[in-house]
Amino acid sequence: MNVLFIGGTGNISEACARLLAERGHQVTLVTRGQSPVPTEYQQLRADRRKLEQMQTALQGRDLEIVVNFLGYDIPDLEVDYAVLKGRVRQYVFISSATVYAKPPPRLPITEEGPFGNPWWD
Repeated sequence: MNVLFIGGTGNISEACARLLAERGHQVTLVTRGQSPVPTEYQQLRADRRKLEQMQTALQGRDLEIVVNFLGYDIPDLEVDYAVLKGRVRQYVFISSATVYAKPPPRLPITEEGPFGNPWWD
């Protein structure tokens, strides 16, 4: 499969990209180019928050699956929607556990956990 990561150089996304590549999938990362990208991946340089840059970076690309590790606000997802609508088979949004209670009352943190992080808006 052809998998595009929005992000891919962070702690979680890097491990996910590596696992997919080891399993024979083609992995492409959209990054701003500020972190090194392993040579076994394709890299597209774009600021994922800028519609025009994302349109240019993804132009002519055959996309099957997109995994977004960097969506923090609604405008981030609006860019994805504008660029990817009708172009992908599956879109995976990796949310953050930062919205859940800190310290967590139990681990692992799940979607059923209580909200309330005093260190996050």
